[in-house]
Amino acid sequence: MNAETRSNLIQGWLNSICNGNKPEKPIAEFKISLSFSTFPKPLRHSLTLYGVNRYQIEANHVVTRIDFQPTNMTLWLPPEEYEDLSYEHTKEKVGADLQTFMETERFKSSFLSDSKISTGFSGVIWSK
Repeated sequence: MNAETRSNLIQGWLNSICNGNKPEKPIAEFKISLSFSTFPKPLRHSLTLYGVNRYQIEANHVVTRIDFQPTNMTLWLPPEEYEDLSYEHTKEKVGADLQTFMETERFKSSFLSDSKISTGFSGVIWSK
């Protein structure tokens, strides 16, 4: 799978999220996590997107709650493209694909662009 096909896979997933169910309330931050499983073989990487809000319960007590889970919140990345990559290399490839998507008009006109977006591997990647 070449870089364009891989980017199209991730862009297609994010486009389907943009076209799917919308958050019922404003979301403070969308998080994208990169996970991998070692069983069953082959090694599988996945991306998961969800939206969180923080709620002040008491003066020193803040709760973070998942307030948005899109219908297709997880994308399994093709093992033939990722199973032989180090975690560092996988983060670089996925990060570049996410940046490419955030440059599109589709992203800029979507509900995703209205909130901060962070990843577990690169920190904040979008802030309005």
